[in-house]
Amino acid sequence: MVSGALLNYKDTGVSAAINDKAFERDGFTRVIVDWMRFTDSLDVVGIQADYLVICADYFFPEETPHSDIINLMQHRSIYNGYDVMAVNVKDILDAGFY
Repeated sequence: MVSGALLNYKDTGVSAAINDKAFERDGFTRVIVDWMRFTDSLDVVGIQADYLVICADYFFPEETPHSDIINLMQHRSIYNGYDVMAVNVKDILDAGFY
């Protein structure tokens, strides 16, 4: 199931290249780039994202992700046309997702 659902999962052969240069296509519109901090597993209900970035605490200081993570998110949004969401792995573990 995982190999069919996760982008860039090595065994599937599916990569981000399937949507290369989305910004060059007719009708391209900018999509959502967002991040969140959460304290409860119910906070993540309804997250809508094509590409989820899970960051180490180092890359997610305070409330805003590190600029390198923001650059990655913006690249996937523009280049591949993905709605992108970033979350902190510490929040995942603290909320009991393990």
